[in-house]
Amino acid sequence: MGGIVAVIVVGIISALVILQDDYVVEEDVTESKEIDLSTSDLTEFEEIIIDEEFLFDFESHDLVRFYQGSDGEGATMVDILNSRMFQNYPDIYEITNNPHRVEWYNFADEENEDIVTVGYTFETFKENSEYIWQVNKTAQSITAQNEAAQEILDIVNSE
Repeated sequence: MGGIVAVIVVGIISALVILQDDYVVEEDVTESKEIDLSTSDLTEFEEIIIDEEFLFDFESHDLVRFYQGSDGEGATMVDILNSRMFQNYPDIYEITNNPHRVEWYNFADEENEDIVTVGYTFETFKENSEYIWQVNKTAQSITAQNEAAQEILDIVNSE
């Protein structure tokens, strides 16, 4: 008897949904739209992107982020940085609902292109931290350039 009542209730709800006059099927909005940029704006933008000064060195960036210590095992630099973030901010909404800035950057030495400075900046309502490392691309080595970066490097090398 309970099964019949459930079928009748489901049938009534389905009929009410079907009979609604204001039922709307959403339109497909996945079509590409043309961007109206003037030729001069686009050329200027391309020049900025292509200009060698603004090229990001992903090789050096990844060497720092995924460095696992002198033995090549254990936690990476980014693992340690992430664990610190989660330790200091167990509720991720603390960060996302407040002004914050997280940035990775790098730039080559003007005199020696094999030397690249890689930095990580983390700014929130609680803290301002910056970690700076220097990468020697030829030797595949990383050297800390400030105390905070040395602390992270020491942790990774000890794991």
